[in-house]
Amino acid sequence: MGLRLARQRRRLTQKQLAARAGIGQPAIAMLERLSNPNPKWDTAARLSIALGISPWKLFGRPRLSPRREAEP
Repeated sequence: MGLRLARQRRRLTQKQLAARAGIGQPAIAMLERLSNPNPKWDTAARLSIALGISPWKLFGRPRLSPRREAEP
């Protein structure tokens, strides 16, 4: 879905969302501008709670680094 669309569907400004989530408005603006945002878990959780939507729907599944093979 994306952060901007979720925010707009709830008719919130960036400033209103920032106040609900307890983060800065510039952070929200930056996350909305990025094509593949990868926020810290705490930020994603705060935004998802404030919007009432899963963090996976806002930002997608986390990108995991490839596992290293165990040394013998």
